[in-house]
Amino acid sequence: MLIAAVVEDGIGWLMMSLDKRHYTKPSPVSWRTFDGIREPWVAAGVLEVSPGYPGIFAFGNPGPLVGRMTRFRASPRLLEICKSHGITVDNADEHFAVEFNMPSELVKMTRPTFPTHDTPAVQRIREEVVMLNDFFAKHKLEGARHTGWVRKFHEATGRGFNFDKGGRLYSQPGVPKLNYQHMPRDCRIAMTIDGEPLSEIDMSGSYLTIFFAAHGQAVSVAGAYDGILCPDGIHRAIVKTWINGSFGNRGLLGRWSQDTKKEFAKKHLADGWQIDPKQYPVRRVRELTLARHPLLASWGQKAPGIPASYGDLIYRESQVIISTMVRLATEHSIPSAPVHDSILVPRSKVTVARRLLEEQFKEIVGVTPVLNVYSAA
Repeated sequence: MLIAAVVEDGIGWLMMSLDKRHYTKPSPVSWRTFDGIREPWVAAGVLEVSPGYPGIFAFGNPGPLVGRMTRFRASPRLLEICKSHGITVDNADEHFAVEFNMPSELVKMTRPTFPTHDTPAVQRIREEVVMLNDFFAKHKLEGARHTGWVRKFHEATGRGFNFDKGGRLYSQPGVPKLNYQHMPRDCRIAMTIDGEPLSEIDMSGSYLTIFFAAHGQAVSVAGAYDGILCPDGIHRAIVKTWINGSFGNRGLLGRWSQDTKKEFAKKHLADGWQIDPKQYPVRRVRELTLARHPLLASWGQKAPGIPASYGDLIYRESQVIISTMVRLATEHSIPSAPVHDSILVPRSKVTVARRLLEEQFKEIVGVTPVLNVYSAA
């Protein structure tokens, strides 16, 4: 429960089957143990339950197309009890020896969740993920826990889904404290692979570049956010946040949400920057940004070959990253690890990795990217 409280996208919920048949060996927990704890803990108010339901009930009463497993979550009372004994979500791994297993399915559909159908297209994607996992397993990553990657696709609409929305590789286990993809960059480049320090190659302004390229236009990422509000750093950061926030929606950002303001303040904590809606109203930021980049006004409008959602942008970005990883592994025997819009490689392999990433970006997106390399001092 403590680990589930911080697992990516879980909001504290842990999926558990209520089918006794799922608790046979090699399951680490027996049905008797699970069932014996579940009901008393719920009754005591230390465990919250979100009931599941089947997908299709019966002829004439189909119910929802997709079922859902029952979910359990540690209640605030349980977290307080644990805390009183010095056990928190941040140090749970120091008190409990937890073995993480890879999910049985390496290709997942999420947002909304939908079962993965075993089509030839899925088989090819799965085989690629298996190859990358097997290759990386031959190397030793130090500084984080990593059991392998799963590839997640978004905006799944049913059986006709083409696996062209989302598609990033997510490191397992999805526990922020242990997962390198959740670490600050300075912690990531402090890790080692086979004892060698790492460098991170970042695709600067990838969403903006991909969107403009799809329209047959180029954009100067280096100055794309400069001088729109004012020339200083905070104003540049606010414009960039508005643009990236819009790309995360189906339309242009219409307000500063609490999450957006919180993430901005967290990202720029060292500078003490915050988004004050009265000082930086979205309407003004939008008006001035569109005056510089009028093409952005078309964001969210569907047209053939044009990204219209965050899933479209992530898919093209993921294709660049994954194809680069495949080439590094198969052509050069170089291990690499993705961080969404960047890639980690041994420091001595930066030159070849940068060349391949640039080549794959140009082949898939159609333009040459701006790449930044970060290495520890």
